Amino acid sequence: MPRADLHYALVLDRELWEASQVDPTLLDPVVRVEGSLPGPARPVAVVRDYQGPQGEYIEFFVVSDRHGRDLARSLPARIRLRGEMFTDRFASVVEGMEFETGDEHRATFYVDDEDAGTIPVFVESGMGGDPRVAAQETFSKAVAKGAVVWLGVPSDKGAAAQHRPVWYVADGGKLYVFDGPTEQQVPGLPMADRVEITARSKDTRSRVSRVPATVRVVPPDDPLFDRIGQAGMGRRLNLPDGERALERWRANCALVELTPEFTEPGPEAGAA
Repeated sequence: MPRADLHYALVLDRELWEASQVDPTLLDPVVRVEGSLPGPARPVAVVRDYQGPQGEYIEFFVVSDRHGRDLARSLPARIRLRGEMFTDRFASVVEGMEFETGDEHRATFYVDDEDAGTIPVFVESGMGGDPRVAAQETFSKAVAKGAVVWLGVPSDKGAAAQHRPVWYVADGGKLYVFDGPTEQQVPGLPMADRVEITARSKDTRSRVSRVPATVRVVPPDDPLFDRIGQAGMGRRLNLPDGERALERWRANCALVELTPEFTEPGPEAGAA
């Protein structure tokens, strides 16, 4: 028997796993193949929990079909367990798996070259839903539960975007951010045409959604400014000036409207 015990494991679509970190009801332990079989699977998350004596172990896993043919085999990797009083979680993403049939497959986990356990792997093909819709639902749930998103503004010098945390107001599928010296500042945000929004799980802080968005500055005399400002006063934590914040924002901040675009069904549109 291996010294480390496998307590829990799942092999499932990566987007489903990451979406379930925001809303547990979205957990569905299936690997998804778009279109008909045989065909390639969407990126797959392999999640497993181990418990055992404190120390280092060599671990790998194999996903195979009902005939025992390997579909994926991870490279042996060193893992560290904190001790028998703890459960340690490890997660990997596997891309490029090809499935020939929708039969039940299996994943076997090895610790120090000993079989630690096997679980079934279920395959779902011919998804009827639009992945863009799934991406939008994931993003919407994340911003509804969260208080902060990270904004990345492209650099005009070609450097990588620096992602800054900001609080926001969500309204009508859009996000609104007050940007200014007396509130919060993201360099270049009001002048940008597009930004990247990253939403994270409120519970685990892991990234669950990243989407591009267009940028528009709302004029301070627009009725929308007042409406979002009223909502912002109820949402902003530790507001120092109470109801006077609206006029402070009007005088010193730009109200930036961000419209997410769910136009590409790639991994960045829904989860990462």
